[in-house]
Amino acid sequence: MSNAETVKYALEALNGDSFTGSQEGENLVSSASNIYVLDEKLATYYATESCGKTGLDSDQVYHTLLENLSALIRQGEKGSDAVLLATLRACAVKHGLVSPNFKPEAFYVKYSETRYGRESETALEAAKQLVDAHGEVIAMVTKWFTDIVCCVAYVFRARGHHFVEKGKYLEYYTKLWAKLRHDESGIQLPWAKIATVGLHAVFPSILDDFWLEASSEQRCSGALVKRINVAPAGSAGPYVLKQGLNDLLIIAPGIKSALAGCIASLERHLELLSAHRFEGSVNARYYGAKRCAMNESTVGALAATIYAAVNQLVEDSPLKSSAALKRIADQAPITGAVLARSMKAIATDSRTVDSLMSAPKTGKG
Repeated sequence: MSNAETVKYALEALNGDSFTGSQEGENLVSSASNIYVLDEKLATYYATESCGKTGLDSDQVYHTLLENLSALIRQGEKGSDAVLLATLRACAVKHGLVSPNFKPEAFYVKYSETRYGRESETALEAAKQLVDAHGEVIAMVTKWFTDIVCCVAYVFRARGHHFVEKGKYLEYYTKLWAKLRHDESGIQLPWAKIATVGLHAVFPSILDDFWLEASSEQRCSGALVKRINVAPAGSAGPYVLKQGLNDLLIIAPGIKSALAGCIASLERHLELLSAHRFEGSVNARYYGAKRCAMNESTVGALAATIYAAVNQLVEDSPLKSSAALKRIADQAPITGAVLARSMKAIATDSRTVDSLMSAPKTGKG
């Protein structure tokens, strides 16, 4: 994916809005509501590696669905939501995304949200009746499973959390799902539960493995393939600065010389980010990568220049709402104030900024 495309999708979750709380990503801990219930008699059939093949047949997958549906009912889940979540769990186990055979430390986490257990026959019978009443939900989840999982993978990468109630995550998921153009047949997807109760047990690195594999094999929707290299939460700023710089050089090539130090610092940081898919992410530790935060003071003048340009020249630029761009720009307030005037002058009388607009001459004559 080109740098411009990476930035385009980074703009959907700009730094400053892209992650919540401690600014260091999600604190992954096990929760009782997220536990998958698995039958120990099937231990040898479960996956042993990320997205690995399993030996489960259709009857065993159905049994896994019933076990988890029964557990979800005990937790208070009801109706179509309970069936949807149980189906997600059964599919996740079938596709090798969740397994009691996975050692958490091998996937950079400290918890497992699987346990061996057996529900009572009475509970399983009640689960069967609920399944019979919501067969269309099972068909829907089975059909859309790959896209649902990839949506969660995308949001976790771009925003740093599975779901945050006060973080406009529901709106974010809903808009993303609309781009996939699926007919929901009247079924509203409960994203808060899907991302937590349904799929939180999938380790982050496996979640990303599945998305990469589905994208490579064209098994997920095009909108999710296009977003595969979206900047991870915590690292969008450098990519946005790079695109802003590229645009700025078209109208003011003199910037390349005037801000050579800032540009060199930005390029060095982008090289570091290219070393690993999650380098620089607030959740880097869950992927065996480094946090690698950029020293914003070294690029403050560049950010101030871009911020001045979008405010003076581009009426409806999404960068205007970028908390990250403004934060970095605040590292160089004087530069920003001076350049705001210059950028305004560009729009009215470019002769006042000829020195800025002209690229430096090289060689003799």
